[in-house]
Amino acid sequence: MRYLLIAAALYGLWKLVRRVDRWLTEPHTLAQHARDYEWRQRRQRGMEHGYEWEG
Repeated sequence: MRYLLIAAALYGLWKLVRRVDRWLTEPHTLAQHARDYEWRQRRQRGMEHGYEWEG
């Protein structure tokens, strides 16, 4: 059981490091992330209503 917790913690830490690394290497601003998130939410809502989105 202890090994499972250690493995889960290491995996979560690895994912966090990867995400921070990607944020630092990509020329994304916080506004760009907000726009991406908003667009993703709109696309998700559109799919719920049966609309097809390009891209």
